[in-house]
Amino acid sequence: MTKLKKVSLYTHIVSLILLLINFSIKIAFELSLAANLLFVLKILFYISAIVLFFLYVKPFKKISLYFSIYVFSPVIIGLSWLFDGIFGAILASIFLFFFMPNDVRFENNEILINQKFGGLFGRCCKYEVIRKKMFLFEEKVSDFDFNRNIYIQKNDIKITDSILKMHLILKDYDILEDHYIAKDTTIYVIMK
Repeated sequence: MTKLKKVSLYTHIVSLILLLINFSIKIAFELSLAANLLFVLKILFYISAIVLFFLYVKPFKKISLYFSIYVFSPVIIGLSWLFDGIFGAILASIFLFFFMPNDVRFENNEILINQKFGGLFGRCCKYEVIRKKMFLFEEKVSDFDFNRNIYIQKNDIKITDSILKMHLILKDYDILEDHYIAKDTTIYVIMK
């Protein structure tokens, strides 16, 4: 076994185990690895599988069928999206769910506010509030829905007694007057 094959296989197995452990802990305790670290693990997992496919395909071994999933899934998703838009979009949403990085709307030393990815047909504007823990971990403390995209500035956020207060100025269109108006809005989110 060549050194590249050993390193790629080791990387694939270790990243798979770490991703599965992270997934289990996230389901059970809502505690996860930091988003950046998790994204790097997912990329390592996927790239190592592609490398292993090309290393095992000649001479053909049964394990190359497993690794072929990672090579041909983007091609199959692209073709199904081209031929049947809805089915392709559903497959693309499933694929992107695992590899889409977080859309961070606010970040400071204590919390993150992300807009959750709901798929290509998902509804708009579901947000989650995440508390940073020990530099490597994140804990989901709350989530909320808001019917618009929000962009938050540092001075718009205040945290007191596990209540997150967001002060936003939104613009709305007045049909009768035919112009935009500013709306002053405050959102309160209870964090656990």
